[in-house]
Amino acid sequence: MMEDTNGKYAIRPCTVVWLILLVLTAITWFAGESGMSGPGTVALVMGLAFVKGQLVADRFMALKGVVGKFRWPVTIWLVLVCSAIGFAYWLGLP
Repeated sequence: MMEDTNGKYAIRPCTVVWLILLVLTAITWFAGESGMSGPGTVALVMGLAFVKGQLVADRFMALKGVVGKFRWPVTIWLVLVCSAIGFAYWLGLP
């Protein structure tokens, strides 16, 4: 927490992103621990992984306001990895 100009404490944006990452991780953990399975669950988990990766890139890698040629490689990498995992899952379906 940091003090703002009025002498009050404000939550920093990186703390908010960190809390969001914790909540998204908890959702993923709960899906695994509760035995959820199937294409819908895989889509949910891959979607959450993509969002989490993009949040990390935006806030903690400082790519939020960066020009596309520096930001796009991270997004493309996230899309490729999530797609590859989803495709591997799809190949394993009966």
